[in-house]
Amino acid sequence: MKFEFKHLLNATLEEIETSFADKRYPPFLLQYHPSLQAIRVLESHLQKNRLLRRIHYLPKPLIHSIGPKKVDPSWFGFVEYSVYNFETKVLSFSNEPDNPYVRSMLLNQGEFLFSPLGNKTLRAVSGSLSLCLPERLGFLAPMGEYLIRKEGLKILLGEIPVMERFAQEVLRIKPPPSPRIPP
Repeated sequence: MKFEFKHLLNATLEEIETSFADKRYPPFLLQYHPSLQAIRVLESHLQKNRLLRRIHYLPKPLIHSIGPKKVDPSWFGFVEYSVYNFETKVLSFSNEPDNPYVRSMLLNQGEFLFSPLGNKTLRAVSGSLSLCLPERLGFLAPMGEYLIRKEGLKILLGEIPVMERFAQEVLRIKPPPSPRIPP
């Protein structure tokens, strides 16, 4: 399944780029995002004009059981492997599920393109999501892809007000002026 979304953020492109590497952003995101249970930065470093990241996310469980079988909340955990290119303004990503069984069936990758629009930024997301179930369950794949896409969109939409709030409350705060020492 291919997907595309566009979102307008009330933050400048510079603020968004700053938040990608800011160590204060992940705990801020966790505090205010309604769909996330845990976030852990595994790796984040600049390499020339690129920011390379590995971030572990644990969303709040969206499915509690499939028929009589309970679904372990860890099945929803994943690691985002991403590279942000400061020249092209593109963040390429691949999400790898924690659970080996889920990982063997799910592929999710794509990119975010960021375009400045004055004091706002357009975020265009495109990618693919495919669920490769065993043949006897293959008929459930389209419904599973739909549910995963729907929950992924909730995570993306939930990040917008948090990123805007981070820009306003953290990045735009000016330090108080230094006290003047009389001559």
